[in-house]
Amino acid sequence: MQIGIIADAPNLAKLPADIAVDFLEGWVAECLMPEKDDAAFAPVAQALRSHRIPMPASNRFYPAHLKVIGPDLDAARLDRHAAIATRRAKELGMTVIVFGSGPARTAPAGFSATTAFEQFVDLLKRIAPEAQRHDVVIAVEPLQRGESTICNTIVEGAEVVRRVNHPAVQLLVDSFHMVRNGESWDDILKVGPICHAHISEDKDRAPLGTYGDDLRPFLRALRRAGYDQRLALEPVWTDIATQAKPCVAELRRQMADAGY
Repeated sequence: MQIGIIADAPNLAKLPADIAVDFLEGWVAECLMPEKDDAAFAPVAQALRSHRIPMPASNRFYPAHLKVIGPDLDAARLDRHAAIATRRAKELGMTVIVFGSGPARTAPAGFSATTAFEQFVDLLKRIAPEAQRHDVVIAVEPLQRGESTICNTIVEGAEVVRRVNHPAVQLLVDSFHMVRNGESWDDILKVGPICHAHISEDKDRAPLGTYGDDLRPFLRALRRAGYDQRLALEPVWTDIATQAKPCVAELRRQMADAGY
């Protein structure tokens, strides 16, 4: 399994030069810049292409101000955002865009949950062919209930993927959100194929090794489900220059204990 690190651009710039990870996962607004023109994107693309560690994935697909559910949607702008992001992902050799985007996936109080779910599915159905055309998979990320009003558990995420029914839309699992929702690790065995995974500790969403969280059961469930692709560390970094190496080392220890 490949191990990666998720962070924004300022934190990625502070990573130790000799950090032993397989990939990086940046933020869509910074590395794909869907709301900026090609001239603004060009130097960022060049920097990413020349980095020694590849960036095959990015997350935070839609910004907070671009709502994907709710009473006031701009479908044309949502579709344009996806088209630019997936085209630029292809140019960079990026194959996964993570659709977490909690603020964009939060509807006003009182808005119909059924309508919001259908809006989410409809958007994914619209953008899936364009993602496929650029060899990109949209990874649906279930988020804890405090971060999004729809698609919170991995079972709900699997239902979204089933409803969209397109190979360019697949499921992500994240240990942090599962813990916050009180989900069972065994649910990982029930949801079908997984295309991407995130991990962090529960308290303060800290780097592994901070509070001693045992995430071996999560890792064992992934292994039993046959997952062996990419696993990205997604804590809240407070000092990535000193935290990254111990975090990676702790993940490798727990993975080895889990059979990876």
